[in-house]
Amino acid sequence: MKTIILTLLFSLFMFKSEAQKFSKDKSTCLNAITQKGYQYAQQRDNPSVYWYMQYDQYGECLIQLTFDGNILRKVVIGHRDSKSNLDRFQNLFKVVTLDETLSFDWTSDGKGYGRAYNTSYFSGNARYECDTRNYFFVIYPIY
Repeated sequence: MKTIILTLLFSLFMFKSEAQKFSKDKSTCLNAITQKGYQYAQQRDNPSVYWYMQYDQYGECLIQLTFDGNILRKVVIGHRDSKSNLDRFQNLFKVVTLDETLSFDWTSDGKGYGRAYNTSYFSGNARYECDTRNYFFVIYPIY
C-alpha cells in the first residue's frame, strides 16, 4: 500500500514539475507561469523583463523573460550547476529532426547552439544556446 501511494505521489510530482513551454505572446507566457503555481516579478529598472524561480525535472532554476511589447524575445534559464544546463540542452535532441540536429554545434569557449522548431521549450522556431561556463540555457525566438 505504501508503495502504491509513494508511486502516485512521485507521478504527480513529476507531472507538476515539467519544464515550462514558452510561447510568442506575453500574456500567454505569464498566464502559464501563474497556472503552474509560480509567481513572477517585473524588473524595476526594465519593465519589459520578468523573472521567476522554477522547480522542474532539472532542479531549481531562475528564469528571466524579455519582451518587446507583447512579443517574447529572449528566455534565460540559469542553473546552480552545469549538469542541469547540459541535461536541458540534451533534452532538445529528443524532439528535433535530423536536419535540426545537424545545425547544432559547440564553440571553442564551451557554448552549444543551434536552431529547432516546436520543442518542449518554445512553440515555434528558436535558437538555443547552452553556456557551460555560466550555467545558462538561452532561448531566442525567431519570428
